[in-house]
Amino acid sequence: MRNVGGIDWLFRLVLSFPLLFMLFYMDSNWRYIGLIGLVFLFNVLTRICFINHILGINSCTMKDGKGGVTR
Repeated sequence: MRNVGGIDWLFRLVLSFPLLFMLFYMDSNWRYIGLIGLVFLFNVLTRICFINHILGINSCTMKDGKGGVTR
């Protein structure tokens, strides 16, 4: 079930690129922080976040089939 949408999705998309840059282009141990960029990119592509699921957070709005919007 999708639980990432809106501003949350955009934030993860924008933040994933600098983190991936750190992962592939830095030579120090700080590059391992870039692994978070892979997680964010997975979240952006699938719109699924397991931490949001555990905490019960859902920022993805979906249509309920009756013209309304549910969360």
